[in-house]
Amino acid sequence: IRLHFVHGYRGYDCRSNLFYTQIGEIVYHVAAVGVIYNRQQNTQRFYLGHDDDILCLTIHPLKDYVATGQVGRDPSIHI
Repeated sequence: IRLHFVHGYRGYDCRSNLFYTQIGEIVYHVAAVGVIYNRQQNTQRFYLGHDDDILCLTIHPLKDYVATGQVGRDPSIHI
């Protein structure tokens, strides 16, 4: 199975977790997936390194690095 497009947004228990990259792509998360959405091409790229729901996401001030944190028994932070 190959992930093609993610629909949705986790907003009910998360805040300040949608950002723009240097080139204007939108970065956000849904479940355990980090999503980078290109509005001009209507395409998405995915970060699939988490094994539980992502609860927080932030971007570096230069907008070139993203950090995500997950919930669960063994929570982790990915950059």
